[in-house]
Amino acid sequence: MKLTYFPIRGRAEPILLMLIDSGTEFEHEIIQFKTWGELKARGENGPPNFPFAALPVLTFGHGARGGNDTKLAETGAILMFLEGQSVCGKV
Repeated sequence: MKLTYFPIRGRAEPILLMLIDSGTEFEHEIIQFKTWGELKARGENGPPNFPFAALPVLTFGHGARGGNDTKLAETGAILMFLEGQSVCGKV
């Protein structure tokens, strides 16, 4: 599982808190603002890598085993997904 966001507190903060507090193993990928601007200038800040052309993005799945990874965007949707995966217990 990988969470991608900027190097600031913001929309990803509740997701980070949930993942850390639950002890879930995850990678925290930080995209610098300059890098995001470069991706945007090249038109690479949208699907399939960044649904809705925005961050945060949670990546999960079986990509490491030759399958496809799933990318989920938007803080609320990510939190609901994690709740459904029993990452945080009952909310």
